[in-house]
Amino acid sequence: MSQPRDPASAFQDAASTFAALCESALENNTLAAINDEELGNALVAAIKLFAAKAQSGETPELVRGNHVISATDGAIFATTVLEAVGIEVFELAAWQACSNVGSHRNKQPSKDIR
Repeated sequence: MSQPRDPASAFQDAASTFAALCESALENNTLAAINDEELGNALVAAIKLFAAKAQSGETPELVRGNHVISATDGAIFATTVLEAVGIEVFELAAWQACSNVGSHRNKQPSKDIR
């Protein structure tokens, strides 16, 4: 009988493999070979996990080392996610003003002006 695999190690391996496959598809211009439904399923799971960590106060950094998101990529992704869940930019801004989840602006200590 085999031992159950450590969930943290299994996630690290899967995330590294997924990231490498994504980079390879971009570098080799093989986007058409990537199944949209499977990519969507992977992103939905990742978004749910990211949101759960952010709600618990552990918002992961999106930019680390050589892993950088361009402003265009970020805007395209954010727009797509907002459209998928039916939220307008104005509604997002209102939610951010009332929440400290995911907003770095709201996590900065306020300055005492005297």
